[in-house]
Amino acid sequence: MESHIIISYFLLYMDTLKQLGIRLKAARTEKHFTQEDLEELTGINARYISAIECGQINPTVSTLEQLATGLGIQLSDLFIFDKTEQPKQNNPFHVSLGYDTKLLKALSQYKPKHIKQVLKTALVILKELGYK
Repeated sequence: MESHIIISYFLLYMDTLKQLGIRLKAARTEKHFTQEDLEELTGINARYISAIECGQINPTVSTLEQLATGLGIQLSDLFIFDKTEQPKQNNPFHVSLGYDTKLLKALSQYKPKHIKQVLKTALVILKELGYK
């Protein structure tokens, strides 16, 4: 049971970063700001903003607060995910219906520390394949 929870959280975490990036970009473009405009307002590097928007990094709450303030929105607005807003590049674990379930079943027989090792390895492989 614990292994299902770890994998579910991992998949949710990946989707959340993508959704957060989508929300940040939507809020920025709604204000007609470029990433450079937002950099000037917040002091946060435009490349870092880009990485957040692409779901490539996990920003701190402090960084998100700065970005929200620069955009004139509430921090909580960045976490209101619209189900119609889907990442352009889908989560590779959801490529085909049922893969996530098969993955959960296959990994559920292992201890959590081994599951974490498998997931870390999978992330390295995905990165090498160009998944961001």
